[in-house]
Amino acid sequence: MSDPYHPHRQPPRQDPYQRQDPYGPAPYAHGQQQAQRPPAQRPQAPQRPPRQPRSESGGGFRLPGLGVLLAVVGTLVQVVSLTLLPWVTVRGADSASLLELWELVSEGGPKDFAGWYVLLFSYPLVVLGVLLAFTAVLESVAMKVVWGGLAILGLGFVALRFGLGPLTGLFGVEERFSPGELAVGAVAVALAVGVAFALKTAISVFRRIAGVVLLALSGFHLTAVLDLAGGLDLTDLAGLSPGAFGPSVGYLLIGVAALIGPRRLA
Repeated sequence: MSDPYHPHRQPPRQDPYQRQDPYGPAPYAHGQQQAQRPPAQRPQAPQRPPRQPRSESGGGFRLPGLGVLLAVVGTLVQVVSLTLLPWVTVRGADSASLLELWELVSEGGPKDFAGWYVLLFSYPLVVLGVLLAFTAVLESVAMKVVWGGLAILGLGFVALRFGLGPLTGLFGVEERFSPGELAVGAVAVALAVGVAFALKTAISVFRRIAGVVLLALSGFHLTAVLDLAGGLDLTDLAGLSPGAFGPSVGYLLIGVAALIGPRRLA
């Protein structure tokens, strides 16, 4: 029955051929909330199995590295040779240690290469050599800085005392021209430059440089000892005691230790 007030209004007709939406009605029809689809899950990377702690032998005790062992043995050889063992035996009875030789040279003044070595380099080189060895073995940047500071301070003092001292009268030294003292001062300056260069290198390169330097010190000490035997008019090397050769062996051990580095035995 048609509405008398709206004669042209017709009820809506449905198209019998209209295609139905296979996914259901629109998501916002009749105030219904939009159905949320579950987000697609990304394929997860395979998880690594947890690392198992290494089983250490001896209840957690690890053997120190071969380099550390050699550095310790070399240091002990150095200390015993410089403090306990005699260096020179004269006439089969009298013996002299490094300290007694140092006092003898300091009173009379150095006259040859062996005298300069005993007076200036014997003790300081051992201290700096041992510190350099452990710096290389442990690959410690802090110890590297400490070693470099001590080396530059010592070499700077030697350069001023024996280089400028005789020319300018510094340190209460009489003004005079001494080729030997000037040569010592020049060598000290050159070594200080080498130390400054070594400090700028990486710790791995520094370790190799330290090993080569320590091996060179072994030969340097042996040369000084042989010159000492000639200066004391010793007919053969029998007048030299084992303590005189101990530092050379010690430098050899700590030099090899520096080249090996912080490798562990187990």
